[in-house]
Amino acid sequence: MFTKKSHQSLLDITFISLFAALCYIALTVFFFPVGPMFVHFGNLIVVLAALLIGGWQGGLAGSIGMGLYDILNGHADSSPKTFILKFLIGLTVGLVFVALNRISKRKTLNATVGAVCGMIVNLTGEILWKTVQYSLAGSSINAAFVTSLLSQSSTLLNAVIAVIGGVALFKLLEKPVEKIKRL
Repeated sequence: MFTKKSHQSLLDITFISLFAALCYIALTVFFFPVGPMFVHFGNLIVVLAALLIGGWQGGLAGSIGMGLYDILNGHADSSPKTFILKFLIGLTVGLVFVALNRISKRKTLNATVGAVCGMIVNLTGEILWKTVQYSLAGSSINAAFVTSLLSQSSTLLNAVIAVIGGVALFKLLEKPVEKIKRL
């Protein structure tokens, strides 16, 4: 017989696995080069997972799915950054969403603010990562920062997709997922 705690643990593992697989698929199947940029739906899945199942769970799913993508597709050098940033996206989205829900029951607005905060964390992390890379390659810190800042067009585009798509899918899936959680 399942206890309430073991049932919750099994549910967490199942949802984390599902969303990790969706993150991997989002990067593998829905990855579109657009000029020098690339568009993907991986961050969208992290935002969605954080809103539906919780911040640390969504972050862990993103870390696993997108980190595995990096390792298995020739980007192992950036996998530590991916593991950290995707976890921080999920954690931030979840924490902000839960905190705002305690103050106001405007879930769509709260989800949007949480998603935006998660994407700000991701953008900041990407800028810092590239600044360090360019500095280690010999650029001055100022040149490294400016170059890093100017190279974030695809990160910004993916952030917009993640916020809009993640919140829209959250509104669509919120009630069905809540029913599953109550089983």
